[in-house]
Amino acid sequence: MTVNDFLSVLDAGIKIEITETVDNQITTLIKFFSEGASQLSTELLARTIDKISVDGKTSLCLHLSEAPDEL
Repeated sequence: MTVNDFLSVLDAGIKIEITETVDNQITTLIKFFSEGASQLSTELLARTIDKISVDGKTSLCLHLSEAPDEL
């Protein structure tokens, strides 16, 4: 599932953190509220989600799969 696919079904007011693993360390790419998804780059929206974590009642973390150029 892509980031865009997932974000398109969320309600407003959800805190989102997008992370990826770089050099065996988890790196935060961006934190935002779901209604700000339209401001994300098309490259980020096209990335594939590897794992979704629920961090609280209104907080999610999307961990991305490796970017194609990292494979």
